[in-house]
Amino acid sequence: MALRECEQAHCRLYDEEIYQVCIDISWPVNHPILTRDAHGVCYCSCSCLAFGTMVQEGGGSFKAIETFVRGDAVMAAGTALRWRPRPVVFSGGTTGVSRQKYTVLVRYADTAIAVTSDHLFLLAGEERVLKRADRLTTEDFLVSPEGEPVAVKGVHIGDYLAGFHHVAASSKEPVGEDLEGHLLNTNGVVSADYLVQLTAHSSDVAGFRAAANEALPVVGSAEYVSRYGPASLQAPELPAGFTDNSPIKVSSADVADDSLGNTFIPAEATRVTVPPNACS
Repeated sequence: MALRECEQAHCRLYDEEIYQVCIDISWPVNHPILTRDAHGVCYCSCSCLAFGTMVQEGGGSFKAIETFVRGDAVMAAGTALRWRPRPVVFSGGTTGVSRQKYTVLVRYADTAIAVTSDHLFLLAGEERVLKRADRLTTEDFLVSPEGEPVAVKGVHIGDYLAGFHHVAASSKEPVGEDLEGHLLNTNGVVSADYLVQLTAHSSDVAGFRAAANEALPVVGSAEYVSRYGPASLQAPELPAGFTDNSPIKVSSADVADDSLGNTFIPAEATRVTVPPNACS
């Protein structure tokens, strides 16, 4: 099956909104993320949070990202971080356990979050800006919902066995300069909703300049490793008791069993070494 046919048969079936945006903006098939689930392979334009990521809902408590449905209330804010309940206007993602390539695992405080590579996080500083997950470094500071800086302790890239999900809050109107109503409390740090992700693929949005982010080294690349060391390719060192409060598990070796949900497999474990005398 050709890639375009696969996209129509699969992506349209499971995520009509992604399919329609791709058509309207004329994105190529390979833009920007390859996703997989039990039903097939397609190229997806979304940025997502792994199943089990806790997001603050409108009543103030937290629930897993994949449990949000259209019409639910989610706590949302803009760059001023004035939080209030907003309606979920879109909710979608993959189904069941899939193997998501190029997942970024970000460690901070005593926890971690697993996201697709171009998920956008809000950074601390006088001018609060957004940064792609696959450009984060241990020199960066994320932002807590209260506006406090949160040090990044580790950034790791690899495969992740889980479903991935995304929501859009407030409305489907163009995103304002202050991102009002489109920033979410995702596991204790602030990141952008689905509508901001879509906008950032076709134009600059408040606090995010695509060209500037593209110029930064990608997590796990040779340039990144040269600057920040090889830890991004390796399994993260998690504190004792980490899994008591987090669904994320880490394997230091490749795992073939896709039934093992929420398992992060570092790039080092899946790296293929080609012998110098191998045939091309």
